[in-house]
Amino acid sequence: MQLRTSELPGRHTRRRLLGTLAIVIAMLLVGGLAFIFHFGQSSVSAHPVRSPLAPSVYIGSAGGTLYKVDAASGTLLWSTVIGGRSIPSAPAVANGNVYVGSLRGDLVALHADTGAVTWRYRTGGAILASPVVVKGVVYVGSSDGYLYAIDAKSGSLHWHHRAGPANDAMTVFGPGVANGLVIAASSDEVAKSYVFAVNASTGAEVWRVSIAHQLPSDVKIVNGTVYLAATALSVAGGPTITDSYIYAFNAKDGSKLWRSSKIGAQILVAPTVANGHVYTGAQDGTMVAFDAKTGAQTWRHNANGPIYASPQIVNGVVYFGVGSTVHDNKGTSHSVTVDATKTDGAIIALDATTGSLRWRHQLAGYDGASFMIHGNALFVA
Repeated sequence: MQLRTSELPGRHTRRRLLGTLAIVIAMLLVGGLAFIFHFGQSSVSAHPVRSPLAPSVYIGSAGGTLYKVDAASGTLLWSTVIGGRSIPSAPAVANGNVYVGSLRGDLVALHADTGAVTWRYRTGGAILASPVVVKGVVYVGSSDGYLYAIDAKSGSLHWHHRAGPANDAMTVFGPGVANGLVIAASSDEVAKSYVFAVNASTGAEVWRVSIAHQLPSDVKIVNGTVYLAATALSVAGGPTITDSYIYAFNAKDGSKLWRSSKIGAQILVAPTVANGHVYTGAQDGTMVAFDAKTGAQTWRHNANGPIYASPQIVNGVVYFGVGSTVHDNKGTSHSVTVDATKTDGAIIALDATTGSLRWRHQLAGYDGASFMIHGNALFVA
């Protein structure tokens, strides 16, 4: 079966379809395997997250179960059924608790040591992006059009802020918090999209800018600058448009600092900011680096496979995964076409300064899913 991005269901087009593989693989950063942990029948859907309290990893599944795995041995420490059909994004870990959202709209807090559910808060729509925990408050966006601030200890509501016109079906993506502001992007996935900031204590809006006809990513805030990716939204009945860009905004007032040159294909995830550069990957296999201050392109690498997850940068190396690439009978690559029957991808390491290839490890059964780096190991889910 082949699925084009233009054929994926509305309201969730920024989230790729889940694969059928259900494993976590630990690779050494030189490209060798350390261990493989199998989850059984439920496919993995969420980005692995390292615990700041112990050498362990948290992974969400498409079946709505959250797993905790020992990072050294791959031993399963606990698993808890969250429910809600799927856990589509990475959990947040803070103060001895794990916070995770579901497609049913639940924000759930669990005890990090035992996996016991501490509290559950129901929003009005699917939670597609990871929550953020700052100073005892959990901030999370929902596809009901609201950004929520929830008490991290009790699960009680502090405030919720409408992220668009009252009658529009909006989705709020992953927020960032800096200098007393919570900043996020929202979209109706048709024409109206915004980047906005609210007061972290009260939820009162401070600024809002429009990025109309573009589907935004989660935001990243670094040194007073808000970075996000945005992909052009195709008009109903018109040609498919996949132009994408990186934007930089002033976090204090929302003024646009720069927009990158066109990247070319759909970007599904937030960029990664490190060492004065912004790194992002697109579905046509392009991995690109821009200067974080000016937006000038530093380098571009063709990875020959669709990129679904944010790259990770460690010690001057860019690590990322690619899924299978489908070719037509002329041998031309169509990286925005996903073949669900083929899941042989690769993990790639590039020099962060030049974009030159360090190594490429082909991985049978890997579809380009998110991963996490802990110590000298890379965990692929």
